Amino acid sequence: MILAGGRFQVFVATRPVDHRGRLQPWGVGSGANFAAPVELLRRHGGWDPRLRPRSARAGAGVLLHVASLGAPLGRGARAFIDWLAAAGFTVWQFLPLAPTGADRSPYFARSDFAGNPALLDPREPPADATERAAFEAAATPWLEDYVLFEVLSERFPGATWWEWPQPLRRRDAAALARIRRESAGRLARVRAEQCEFFAQWSRLRRYAHERGVRLFGALPFYCGPVYAG
Repeated sequence: MILAGGRFQVFVATRPVDHRGRLQPWGVGSGANFAAPVELLRRHGGWDPRLRPRSARAGAGVLLHVASLGAPLGRGARAFIDWLAAAGFTVWQFLPLAPTGADRSPYFARSDFAGNPALLDPREPPADATERAAFEAAATPWLEDYVLFEVLSERFPGATWWEWPQPLRRRDAAALARIRRESAGRLARVRAEQCEFFAQWSRLRRYAHERGVRLFGALPFYCGPVYAG
């Protein structure tokens, strides 16, 4: 996506394929993995990476969903940000980062607030004390309802929340207390996943800001029937 003179031009950067035509993830290592989109733009005269925007109204960006990268919120995203900065791009646009349903569409979210744990980079360091405290302060309004929803969805696979046993769908205190006792370990793991998502996303935002790349996200069009809200 290129903004110049108040007009947009759009290009599509496709993921690489192997010799059998199967899609391959974007690489985590060298910025050479991202050379094809730059060459495409050069051939079509759409963008000269030597030119930097002269104001906040002039710039260039790339639309690429985070899930297209290997190690999405860690090594893969940092490598892509490095490539964007080196190529002269100032905006990275991507799709919603919320947990997805069975169809895996990022626009059919299970929560407006939670992050998709499938995007975590397992090699990133765990959240430190400061990050955990910031997460707990930010997530207080929604976290416990979300983790309960996820655990109950696993307990009743394929059923929507209105098909759960009546005490649970009506939030009977005793029924919910029993679930918390029986599923304490799984509830703790879901909380930990969300804390790690918060930490990795916060680090990624700082990394992009330090390199002059703005992150331009999106919201789900609507929330699906299997939804924690």
